[in-house]
Amino acid sequence: MAGLASSDPMLHMEQLTTAQQKDASTDLANYLKGHRSLQQILADGQWVSTHRDINVFEDGKVTSVKKSDGNNYMFSLATPTQLTAVNSYVLSDSDPTVHTVNWIVQVDPAQNTFVLRDPATPTREATGRYDRKTDTLVLMINGPAGHGAEPSNGPAWGITTNYYTRVRGKSQPVINAHGEPILHLSQLTKRQQADANSDAARYLRRQQALQRLFTDGEWMSTHRDINVVEGGKVTSIKKTDGNNYMFSVTSPTQLAAVNSYVLSDSDPTVHKVNWVVQVNPFQDSVILRDPAAPTREATGRYDRKTDTLVLMINGPAGHGAEPSNGPAWGITTNHYTHLRKSV
Repeated sequence: MAGLASSDPMLHMEQLTTAQQKDASTDLANYLKGHRSLQQILADGQWVSTHRDINVFEDGKVTSVKKSDGNNYMFSLATPTQLTAVNSYVLSDSDPTVHTVNWIVQVDPAQNTFVLRDPATPTREATGRYDRKTDTLVLMINGPAGHGAEPSNGPAWGITTNYYTRVRGKSQPVINAHGEPILHLSQLTKRQQADANSDAARYLRRQQALQRLFTDGEWMSTHRDINVVEGGKVTSIKKTDGNNYMFSVTSPTQLAAVNSYVLSDSDPTVHKVNWVVQVNPFQDSVILRDPAAPTREATGRYDRKTDTLVLMINGPAGHGAEPSNGPAWGITTNHYTHLRKSV
């Protein structure tokens, strides 16, 4: 940190050695190369959904819909290192109204992933991953439900998993009877339809295989880092066990999970949370949403080498976790071992 004033704990590039600057420049060049490559892939053509799992939470109830097409993305370059995306979608086969969302997009080329944020509703986000082997996208949308998706036309929360095939080139969306553009699978060429059907079948095989894995037995915590934030203060607790998950199938493409937990060794009270679960088979990842407190979510990833699961829970603290018995926010990391029935 040579050359820095004592009041300025900031390290700048020009303060690095020649070797460090060279290494940093190489890292930057590699990052930007991967960044541009992923942006070019996303912006080439259109992305047409082949499978959609839609879940909308309102008043503690879950409305679930499974669809195939009727959801498109078109990405375009906004700046040298940022994309925008226009998402066009219909909500049901009986209502051809096309809704649109304009997203801001940032990519992570190291993982072929990206995050989208809706400027009109900043709490609404989507995370996605591009799979190079299959030339497909998985998007998981999480947050306030999109326009028109609220069952009673009031505020609602949604968690949706969409799977997309790519239609390369400049295929234009067909204008529907309402004068709105949307590209459906039926409008693709036979070759494009065959590719889309193959992509969808592969996705569903992998999705259902991952669901079978999660529902095989029980998951028991081996390490828990609990942090509850309230009134600007953080209460931190480290535990081992006392937190279990059991997953079950609620539909061919959706899981539910019951989480049973205790908060301390001195209090044996068992609390429970019932989660709605969506899986991303290309990342072995899951996202869970509590219908009773829709802003409370958990994201996790299964590790095949160790047969373990890591879950990160973020949102309003679970029942009984508020230090002063009032509203609080929690961020918790839990590690689970797999107790298989099949072993």
